[in-house]
Formats: sequence, structure tokens, C-alpha cells
Amino acid sequence: MRFRKVESLLKLEDASDYYSLGIFSSGFERRSTHLIKSCGPDMFKRVMVFKFALGGGALSRPENDGYFESIPKAEFLQLEGNNDDELIFTYLENFVVECYDSVLRIFVDYSSMTRSWYGAILTWARLCEKSYSIEIDFVYASGRYLSEFDPLLISEIETLPNFEGISGGFRKTSALFGLGYDQYATLAVYDRIEPDSLYCCVASLSPNDPSALKTIHANQAMIEAAERLVELPLLNIESAFRDLCDLLMSIGRDSHVVVVPMGPKTHVLVTLLVAIRMPWLTCLHAKGFRPQPVQVEATGPLSIARIYFSPD
Repeated sequence: MRFRKVESLLKLEDASDYYSLGIFSSGFERRSTHLIKSCGPDMFKRVMVFKFALGGGALSRPENDGYFESIPKAEFLQLEGNNDDELIFTYLENFVVECYDSVLRIFVDYSSMTRSWYGAILTWARLCEKSYSIEIDFVYASGRYLSEFDPLLISEIETLPNFEGISGGFRKTSALFGLGYDQYATLAVYDRIEPDSLYCCVASLSPNDPSALKTIHANQAMIEAAERLVELPLLNIESAFRDLCDLLMSIGRDSHVVVVPMGPKTHVLVTLLVAIRMPWLTCLHAKGFRPQPVQVEATGPLSIARIYFSPD
């Protein structure tokens, strides 16, 4: 399949009135069930729920599991972090064998997903060999943290599977960091990479967005070291994709470009899409954990990005 384009939709009513498949995740955040409750299970011919192996009793996890289990058509895939890509690929391949839609439409609620899961969905779509088109709506429900969260403790830095890019034959390294609230974790990753040049981006919901200003203040040391800082729209994936492509195309091809999204999930998705368009990029994942989970509830604004794939 060839990645054709990304299009931002304004509201769920602009999306399809049915989907061949809806993919959700059952995590500890309250917002894990927000979108399926808003849409209703009838919008999806089949429902797949990714379940975290750990955290079964944390915060809203028991209630989320119970809700998804009450949906008769729901299927479950427990993911443990070791061979998640393979499990997701296998499920999706088996699914398309049984699907007879002329256009395969998939809804992905990635509000509570780990990036490796929705990265695997994108990888499967671009490697899929079918005669029909695939449209995937990636939907993200903005959230509000109900308490302060502990600092992110970095355990390892690794390339995201299938987004390794090209690392050999370059004279220097350029790094693009998507900034978030974890300024010390971001600095730790920056110190390990030691790039020759640094670029930064910040998510902004609107002009003078308080969250963007907070992020800029928290990451002042990184910003002072950067050659350029750009603000990308938080919810409009289409615009953010275009702006990020423009920024990365300005970096000379004699540089190994690594991208480290430490900000919101919407910008992680943008990074993955840009890496599909520019396969020489290397996407790094700073894996870590927080000592205590924090409750997150959906606040209303949605990011809806339709990704088009078509046969080569």
C-alpha cells in the first residue's frame, strides 16, 4: 500500500457512518471508553480491544474492562510489549481475509494507546497487499489530568520498530524534539544523543495557549540550545504534518535526522506519518515509567485524522 495523504476532520459526524473495524484500548484512564460511548458500538462491524498486560486494577481499568466486555461483538488482544507488532499484524491480516468491503475503513482510538501499537497499525497498512483502498481514522480525545503526575523515569532509548530510518554514511546528527512537560527526561535523552544541531516543536491549541507557554517555560534550556522552535497545532494533524515536513526538509541530507517526540500523542502520530513520507528519518522512543498512574478524563475536543492508503 502507498500512503497517499492525511486529512483532518472537524467532528465525528464528518467521519464514516460505519467502519469495518473499530480498535480501542482498555487502560487505566477514564477516557479509555469515552469515544466508543460517544459513537456507540453499532458504528463498527467488529470491535477489537487492546489490553495492557499490567495495571489490571489501577484507577478506572476494572470499569473500562467491564464496559468493553459488555459489548457482544468485542474481541480482545492482550499485549505484553515483547511481540506486540507480530500479534497486531496477525490479527489484522486474519481480519482482512474475512472482510469483503470495497474500501476498508478502520477507526482507531489512540487516546490511551502506547505509540508502538498505533505505529504497528500504520506499518501493517503500508505493508498490506490488497487490491482495495484502506482509510484509517485516528481519533484522539483530549484529556485533563486530575492531579499532578510524577516525573518520567527513562529506562531505555530505542528506535521505534519499523521506523528505524537510515543511520549510516552521515557526517553529523540533527535531532528534532517534540517538547512536553517532562523537561528533565527530555534533557536526559538530549544528552545521550549529543546531536550536532537541535530543532524543537511545541504543541499549541490556539494563539497564546497556556499549555504551550507552560511547555516553553519548562523546556527553556532545550529551546536556548535549539536552532529553531516551531509551534504545531495540537489537534489538526493535517496542518502539523505539512509544517513538520517543511521543517525537516530544510535540514541538509548530509545529516542523520532523529526525531524524538516527547509531547502529546497527536504529535507522535504526526512524526510517524512524516517518517513514512521521509523513510530516512529515525524515530526514537524514550521508554520510561511514572511511579504512580494519574487519572485522565476526556475534555471534549477531538483530533480526527483520516489516513489514506491505496494499492501501488
